[in-house]
Amino acid sequence: MTTQQVDAIDTRRGTIELIMIRPSEAVIDTNVREHPDPDPELVNSIAERGVLQPPTCWVDEDGIAHVTIGQRRTLAAVLAGDDLMPAIAKPRAEAEAERIYEQLTENDRRAPLPFADRLAAYEQLTLFGIKADEIAKQTGTRRDDVRNAVRIVKDAPKTVEAARSLQLTLDGALVLAEFEDDEPEREQLAKIIETVAPQDVERSVAELRFARDRRLELERLQAEAAEQGIPWVDPGEIGRWNSPFDSLRSVRIGKAEVAPTVAEAQEHGGLVASAVEERDWKDGVRISIFTLGYWVKDAKDHGYRIPRNPVAAPVSDAEKEQRRKDRAEKKARTEAWGLATEVRQTWIRDTLLTQKSAPDGAQLWILKALLAHKEAVGSDPSSGTAMKVRELALAWFGIDGESEDYWAARRPDFMKLATARPGHSETLVALAFVLACSEISLSDPKSYDYGRDRRCGAYLRQLEQWGHSLSKIEAGLVRTWEKANPAPAEESTDG
Repeated sequence: MTTQQVDAIDTRRGTIELIMIRPSEAVIDTNVREHPDPDPELVNSIAERGVLQPPTCWVDEDGIAHVTIGQRRTLAAVLAGDDLMPAIAKPRAEAEAERIYEQLTENDRRAPLPFADRLAAYEQLTLFGIKADEIAKQTGTRRDDVRNAVRIVKDAPKTVEAARSLQLTLDGALVLAEFEDDEPEREQLAKIIETVAPQDVERSVAELRFARDRRLELERLQAEAAEQGIPWVDPGEIGRWNSPFDSLRSVRIGKAEVAPTVAEAQEHGGLVASAVEERDWKDGVRISIFTLGYWVKDAKDHGYRIPRNPVAAPVSDAEKEQRRKDRAEKKARTEAWGLATEVRQTWIRDTLLTQKSAPDGAQLWILKALLAHKEAVGSDPSSGTAMKVRELALAWFGIDGESEDYWAARRPDFMKLATARPGHSETLVALAFVLACSEISLSDPKSYDYGRDRRCGAYLRQLEQWGHSLSKIEAGLVRTWEKANPAPAEESTDG
């Protein structure tokens, strides 16, 4: 026999037994910590004074003690050479029910529990039918954190597996779970989490969200074209200067003066479908709107007529190639600046404007904006953009900006925000307003200088000083600004 009864103790939860067990013969049940190894100090303490706090166990029909709480103490007793040690015996069901709760709290007090181990514990508890709020209550953990973790356990098995291999935090797991069913982007994100600096992960996530949304939209349109029986062409093949595809709107059948319908072109031959992408902004976030477009491949070979402007000057191959390069460069710059703007405005909303105090230099920057200083780019908006400025500034504080936006109707919104915390909130509200002036000026995709306006260099440099991590395109604009506006040399204080 590996156990020996010592005494029975009445508690509020029922009767428990204090028994003596042989630590070398005890079975160590599952621990929520992946590696419950005892440290040398614990082994030395037990060798000198014995086990002062009895572990909890249940005893099977063969008299074998199964330790559910206190595995590290049991292992330490083995290493210390103890032949017998006291233990508290409980009925198996009760011991198993309490094991996870107590292991979570005990391990957290000794050392922070890895999130992967915590997920495994939550997974076991949910199998018992225990709800997230009860887990939070019993373990003293933030309710939202437990809810998010339990949601990952239930809905994102791939993320649960990755949490252990990648040593993810809760925030990292939530991001990865967002891409649970998006395999291409999920694999990229796993590599990013391993290799990219934490402050740059959000920018990479924004890029992956954009890539995923674009891919899903293209897949949807491709399926729509398949239902119509029309061959699909990758959008990258459309629009090249030597592309064999002509827009359906630009071709004619016979002597017709108008473009054929989709049905007519499908019957005539050569019709293909692809995606038409239009860019826009909503609440400071870049969005893409995709529609199904139609083209004709090798139009002349299929007997189409392509009207041309007879007075149009011929374009050389070199000019066509340069135009192609210009379009490619503009497209790349537009995408890079759009993603940078989305991440920047999200940081302004969620980080800069939620601080306990206004950042250093905020009042000076507001003054520069009021004076239309050259560094505060776009701080003097025209009447046509003033409404957008007010809407964006209010949206950063969670106030719906959609209205007829008469200025008199918007003032109370700003004043209510400004008076919420005297001495603090009015500075942040004023700062939000002048930053919105700059952002509206910089985030208009129709602007000629979209993504290349070097005047915003000082503005971006100021945001960087306040904690914003610059993207590659933003850092380039800052360098360009600094070259054109070198800092004045400090005056000598000698003599």
